[in-house]
Amino acid sequence: MKKTIKIYGYHDRVKKAIEASGMTNREVAEKCGFKRTAFYACYDSQMTSGHLMRFCAVVGCSADYILGLKREMK
Repeated sequence: MKKTIKIYGYHDRVKKAIEASGMTNREVAEKCGFKRTAFYACYDSQMTSGHLMRFCAVVGCSADYILGLKREMK
């Protein structure tokens, strides 16, 4: 059984990280190696740990920021 935990502010932090990178959603998806539909699914719901690692490496933020554990992106 798959268990999910709601992370408040997740979508806002993902959006801010993309904006801060200076890339479009499409560019981020391509650099992460995600198909566009998979990227938008991750954007709408929480990413897997593997997707999160790739996303953070591409946009230049920490996973702790996306998960709400830190207030700063780096």
